[in-house]
Amino acid sequence: MPAPTLPDHLRPIATDVAHLLKKTEIGQRTAVLDVNNMGGLVAAKERVLITDENFEAHPWDGSPSREAEFAIWTPKPPD
Repeated sequence: MPAPTLPDHLRPIATDVAHLLKKTEIGQRTAVLDVNNMGGLVAAKERVLITDENFEAHPWDGSPSREAEFAIWTPKPPD
């Protein structure tokens, strides 16, 4: 898979991560979740960071819909 270079490219991946994490013990204690594509092969100008600043309050179980979950993610400038 090519590296995601836009927030909309990263949202499905981040949502899958959030679904898996929420089911874990550490996920139950996580307040904020950031997901990025800052791997070594990604050029600085293509870096993407999205965040759920209220991860603990969101169910991350597919309700009400996947599209609604995509909308939770807020793009942030990467450091």
